[in-house]
Amino acid sequence: METKLLQLAVNSLSNEVDSLKNQLAELNREFARFKSIHGGNPNPNPTPEQIEKGKTVLLDAKEVMVILGVSFNTLYKLVKQGMIKRIKINQRRVRYPQSSIAEYIENLKYT
Repeated sequence: METKLLQLAVNSLSNEVDSLKNQLAELNREFARFKSIHGGNPNPNPTPEQIEKGKTVLLDAKEVMVILGVSFNTLYKLVKQGMIKRIKINQRRVRYPQSSIAEYIENLKYT
């Protein structure tokens, strides 16, 4: 009786290990797809060096805060001062053109 229970437990664990191996293989395939899409960059957020003028890419507030290294309040002040342009998608959703961020960074270099 104990041998059968032990054998059932081992079989169950073996099935679980096989399932986990399959999940790992699927995650590896997804990671490879992600890597090919993002060029191997684990951080898809653009750096200031990667930003080019003339692009129509829209960034959210978190991405802009990371790029500039500022808080939300500072970003809000920059928008109010007209140093960074924003686009209101709807009442709650605001995006920032990547070109506006590039211009702001360019102006910082010369002041």
